[in-house]
Amino acid sequence: ETTAPSALVAGTAYVVADNHRMGDYAPYAFVTHDYGKTWKKIVGGLPSDQYVRTIRPDIHNSDLVYAGTENGLWISYDGGDHWQNFRMNLPAVSVRDIRLQPEFDDIVIATHGRDVWVLDDASAVQQMPAEQKAGAVLIAPRTSYMYHYHSNADLGLYGRFAAENPPNGAIVDFYQSAPQKSAPQAQILDASGKVIRTIKGTHKVKGKDVSVIPNKAGINRFVWDFHEDGPTQWMGAARPQYRGPKVGPAVVPGTYTVRMTIDGKTLDQKFDVKPDPRDSWTQADYQAGYEFAQKYSRAYGQIDVVLNNLDAIKKSLASEKTTDAALRSQIAKAQATWQDVFSSFTADYHNDEDSIQRSGSLRESIPRTGFGVQLAPTAEQLDYASRFDAAYNDAFTKYNDYVTSLQSLSKSLQAGGGKPVDGAKPVTP
Repeated sequence: ETTAPSALVAGTAYVVADNHRMGDYAPYAFVTHDYGKTWKKIVGGLPSDQYVRTIRPDIHNSDLVYAGTENGLWISYDGGDHWQNFRMNLPAVSVRDIRLQPEFDDIVIATHGRDVWVLDDASAVQQMPAEQKAGAVLIAPRTSYMYHYHSNADLGLYGRFAAENPPNGAIVDFYQSAPQKSAPQAQILDASGKVIRTIKGTHKVKGKDVSVIPNKAGINRFVWDFHEDGPTQWMGAARPQYRGPKVGPAVVPGTYTVRMTIDGKTLDQKFDVKPDPRDSWTQADYQAGYEFAQKYSRAYGQIDVVLNNLDAIKKSLASEKTTDAALRSQIAKAQATWQDVFSSFTADYHNDEDSIQRSGSLRESIPRTGFGVQLAPTAEQLDYASRFDAAYNDAFTKYNDYVTSLQSLSKSLQAGGGKPVDGAKPVTP
């Protein structure tokens, strides 16, 4: 589009001209502020050999303008007087049209032969001048939707027509004038002010430790996936992926707060999480599903607390070097009982085939509707859960009785100058 009136300022419009078919590759862009009576050329900073294909003023910031050239995308924060390269990860390509989606505030561009590109939630870009002045800003996240996703069958080239989905979660943007000395972290709070998720630490990217939350000067973005913190993990599992879920249940639709500390300032922003508008589930449906999943996420964590304790007990018993025959007999008895208690909690799978070859124990049988968006449990799920609960309580009774039985052994070991049995701590179901 070659003519674009401002949606914010009456009498302001932008136009571009293209003379490349005559061998003139220079950029031509103009603005009027008096309904076209006078025009001003606005090409400062644009490459002299990139003609302008399209131009678009922002819908929230009256000074912000976008321009698409034959080789990329440009941005101006002063009405077009000065332009900056805005390509980011966009390839060098002819940009033929620029649109701003008003509901989600996305920037959508059409290219010649290189697809349609979308920058989700442009609010941080639109507020850049104010962010630079403040030095540290946490942008208010837009309303986020808990969409449900599905995959079509792979039909080869005929079925691969869909682009990437928007990020699955709440987009959180923040601005900082300089990188923080340590990796940034964020907290998500529910409507009551309780912290339900902490996002922090590093992860491996191409073999390097990279902050989970980006930490560069300028605008940074991360996504909260609508999940609470995960349950306690069993660190003695045979493989890292068997340690347990990294996240907890998905939350219910409602109002949440993101909290970050940037440049010594603690910043909060509230935002809404809404259900998939295509669904007919009620808030009560979401709440019932959440409570069911949350109950068994906690149960998973308590089982893992027991298993971590049992690992510590096993190591402690194995390391005892006493030569006292009576104590050696007590230790041998405790070790034999340990295996029975341990087997009541887990089948201790060591590879992916184990679950096919042999049945699971308590940990492998936890009922849940999944830690994604969950529906209220069915009657059949509730029936299974009640039977699981009975086995769960029995296992914890066995464990706590075992811990109690170790008290006399610990006292005997201490009386002989040794240490008490490590990890012998009761756990509440």
